[in-house]
Amino acid sequence: MRTVTIRNLSPTAVGVCGKSIAAGSSGSFSLGAIQGNAKYSDQLATLTTKGIVVVYLEGVALTVQQVQTLDAPISADMEKEDWQNSVKSRTATPPGSPAQGDRYIVIAVATGLWAGKETDIATWTGTEWSFVVPDEGMTAWVEDEDKTYTFNTGAWIGTGAAPAPHSLAGVLHTAAGLTPGHVLTATGATTFGFSALPSPTGQTKRQTISFQVAGAVSAATEQGGVWFAPAAAAIVAVYAYRKSTAGTGGSTLVDVNIGGTTIFTTQTNRPEIAFDDADGLSKVTTIEAGTLAADNKVTVDVDSIDTGGAPSDLTVEIVVEYSA
Repeated sequence: MRTVTIRNLSPTAVGVCGKSIAAGSSGSFSLGAIQGNAKYSDQLATLTTKGIVVVYLEGVALTVQQVQTLDAPISADMEKEDWQNSVKSRTATPPGSPAQGDRYIVIAVATGLWAGKETDIATWTGTEWSFVVPDEGMTAWVEDEDKTYTFNTGAWIGTGAAPAPHSLAGVLHTAAGLTPGHVLTATGATTFGFSALPSPTGQTKRQTISFQVAGAVSAATEQGGVWFAPAAAAIVAVYAYRKSTAGTGGSTLVDVNIGGTTIFTTQTNRPEIAFDDADGLSKVTTIEAGTLAADNKVTVDVDSIDTGGAPSDLTVEIVVEYSA
C-alpha cells in the first residue's frame, strides 16, 4: 500500500480528506483512498496552493500539479519503481555502533567491512553486515537528506538531481559573432550548434484570484472584495471552501459575477457545499458565461448558507486563463 502523508502548516486544525489534522501535525492516508475520491485531490490542491498543507507521496513532496492528479491512475514509470525500506544515510564508512535493522547506501570509496560494496544497501543484522545488490529501478528514502534516490544505470540518482553531465572533448575556446539569447544544442552525436528558443505562441497562462471572508459567513453580495481583469481572459474553474459547521440542513451556495451578471447561466452549476459535507469543498468547471474583457469587474456573492448553524472562514478561488 502506497502512503500519502499530509502535513498541516497552519496554526489551527484543518479538515483534510475526511479527517482533522492538528496544527503542525501530519496525517497518513492510503493512495488508494484518495484515488477513489476525486474531491480529495481537489481539496488538497486548494490547500497546497494556499500553503496550508504540504503533501508527500512516499516521502517526496508533491507540487500543486502533482497533487491535482493524485486521483489519476499511477503512471507506468511509478509502477516500474521498486520501493525499498528507508536508509539512514549514504556513506562510505560503517558506523561504529549501529542498531539492528539500520540500513545504509554504500558510496565510494568504501572502507572496512564495506570495502568493495559501493552502491550496495548495507543492513546491520545485529551481528554482521548483510548486503543487497541494487537492480534497475530500486528506490529508497534517505532519512538524513530528506530525499528519494533511485538506482539508474549503475548509480543512485537523487530526486531533483540530474545525472552527471557528459564532458566535452578538448578545450573550450572563446567565440565571436554569437547572437544574445541563443542557446547551445546538440546537433549530432559529437556536434553542437546555436539556435533561438522556440516561440511560446499558443501557450496559456493561468492565474488564481482568491476571495476570502474571515469569521462568520452570511448570505450577501460582493463578499471578500472585488477584482478587475487586467486583460482578456476566461474563467475556467471556481473553488469554494469553508470550515465545518454545526448546521442541520441546507448548504452554502456561491455565485460569481462579471460586471454584476452571473457566470453560471445554469444556476444549478454554482459551487455548493452541503451542511454535512465533511470536506467543505466544492469545485466547478462548467462555466457558461466566463469570458472576461480587460477591466471587467469580478465579484462573489453568497446566495445562501446552512440552516441551523453558521459557516465560517469562506474562501473562493477563481482560476483565470489568459491566451498568449
